[in-house]
Amino acid sequence: MIVVRALALLLLVSSLTAQAQSPTLDPEYGQDGFARGLAASPLFNLESVRFVTRPDGSVYYTTITWESAISKSRVGLQDADGEGVLTFGTDGAYGLPALAGTPTTPSSETASDIIEDSRGHAVIVGTSTAPVGDVVPAPFMLRLRPDGTPDPRFPYRRIEMGVPAYASKVIQVGGRYLVGISTATGCGLLAVGPTGEIQSDYGVDGYAVLPVGSSCGTTALDLDASGRVLVGLNALLDGERRAVVVRVSRTGRIDQRYGTDGMYLPVPDLPTVLKSLVVAENGRIHTAGYTIGDQPDKADRGFVTRGAMNGRAGTEGSLWRWFSEPLGSLSFTSDGGLAVSADGASYVSTLVLNEATGLRDLTIARLDRFGRLDATFGTGGVYTEPSIPTPGDSPERAFYSNSFLDITPAGRLLVGGMYRTTFSYDNSVYLIGYQVDGTPQTSALARSEATVTSSAAIRVGPNPTRGEVRIRVQTGESVTARVFDALGRLVATPADGTLAEEVVWTAPAGASGVYVVVIDSGKFHEVVPVTVAR
Repeated sequence: MIVVRALALLLLVSSLTAQAQSPTLDPEYGQDGFARGLAASPLFNLESVRFVTRPDGSVYYTTITWESAISKSRVGLQDADGEGVLTFGTDGAYGLPALAGTPTTPSSETASDIIEDSRGHAVIVGTSTAPVGDVVPAPFMLRLRPDGTPDPRFPYRRIEMGVPAYASKVIQVGGRYLVGISTATGCGLLAVGPTGEIQSDYGVDGYAVLPVGSSCGTTALDLDASGRVLVGLNALLDGERRAVVVRVSRTGRIDQRYGTDGMYLPVPDLPTVLKSLVVAENGRIHTAGYTIGDQPDKADRGFVTRGAMNGRAGTEGSLWRWFSEPLGSLSFTSDGGLAVSADGASYVSTLVLNEATGLRDLTIARLDRFGRLDATFGTGGVYTEPSIPTPGDSPERAFYSNSFLDITPAGRLLVGGMYRTTFSYDNSVYLIGYQVDGTPQTSALARSEATVTSSAAIRVGPNPTRGEVRIRVQTGESVTARVFDALGRLVATPADGTLAEEVVWTAPAGASGVYVVVIDSGKFHEVVPVTVAR
């Protein structure tokens, strides 16, 4: 069976069914839906956390710790039931080493992103600096085996780039990792091989410069339906901060045919900051973030947009926005997550100030595929998980951050971040599991239960008359196959609940194009990109 695990995140956020109602805490997750991860101790405090869902429903996460004014990072693992895995690393966590600096001024190792690669390993990137001295900020990477021990083929590596450089995001594409890098002169993607070597066949000597202004930073990385990398950026364009998405070829070149002059601006006429980017299974691009002072009161407003596969908005791309007035002080200025369900609806999460308690409550909203709040979800489309105050100045649970929203293969809606049990900065990692409509949602099960010809892009042609696509499916069950074009429109249903070992579809005659074939059964879910060249 050929599996492209880089598509896993796309599949994980694409599994909720169309009928959504108020979420309920899942009693089978953690303690009545609430799971606690790594917590602060007398030796260190926690500052921020990043998560990634694994195909079995467990979650890798990395968090920044502060120890004697030095920032370090730890990696943890929560199993599919929300329980901490104590056999992971040492007593349930792996602490990143401090290998730069000096014994008296050790380096700060600040992790910024974590993914699971095709072998089930955790890959962590971040920035290595020193609080004093001559240590120039530089990206670092390392890979952990599933038991939380360093992979000897790719242990901790500090990547010297000759100038101060900062790593923000990472994605696996085939046999390489691409790392989002920011410097004083711009940003780009660094290609790193499976054992930590720089791959010089990408960009220029392994580094692809993204020409989107002198001040930019990588916020999100995802794969489009053709397997190319979409890079979500915050860049300074004409003196204004703008959310930008670009598409990069397999050799590290900007695709100038994407969007307008190579750039897609989710909100083209307002200063914006991008927080999240998700490619839905039909190829459409969903983004979330906030606008900067666009209202008369100069308040920031959250937004969600949907664009076409080719980076175009407007009527064809079904651009829509959702501002935060229905939710009061909701914005994505520091927090927020985004997931997209199979019916094209969006789930967004953030923290909202509760003026009655002075604490911030966790808030989840569902927008239908037209960008409208779904009235069947929560109250008017909004569900609130309150912070829990107690008498005095020590709340039982005060949400401190929300940086994660996802849908697991078992259909559980997961949100995560950090919460504070006192005002003394005693922070802990949290994950909350929800059922929607009372039961877990239909979703993909283990990949081992079925196979397809390939999860890589299938190229058909060139042939002026024949565009037949054959995808072999071995499930022993009835399957449904849907074909979407580059704009996310349903163009064919070659299998509709029929028992078939092969899905056959003939592309429209005469034209080339990029399509996505989505195959489902009760135990299987697969996305197969198809390029028809004539």
